[in-house]
Amino acid sequence: MVRVATARGPLVLASDAVHFYANLEARHVFAVTHDPDHLLEVYDRRLPGLVDEPADIVLGHDPLVLARYRARGVRGPRGARRAAEAGRLAPTVDVEAAVGLIPG
Repeated sequence: MVRVATARGPLVLASDAVHFYANLEARHVFAVTHDPDHLLEVYDRRLPGLVDEPADIVLGHDPLVLARYRARGVRGPRGARRAAEAGRLAPTVDVEAAVGLIPG
């Protein structure tokens, strides 16, 4: 996971820590998990404590990411897919230069 400082507050790029928003919202851990209890603690306490709003957690594998964080200047899923292929996919927030790893 990476926590990114933005103009509107911190944003967490959760990557493989949470695969789908449904996992996070329903507290369902991924089937292949070393320590399910620890992961539930991450879902319940650590992730929410790193951001101001739950919407500021960006997951690594959920197609809903394209709906929640559109590419700048691009409308709809096809446009977002083209933007991603062109390397222009960006959250609707401006990411500042300050990027830090989340302590373990």
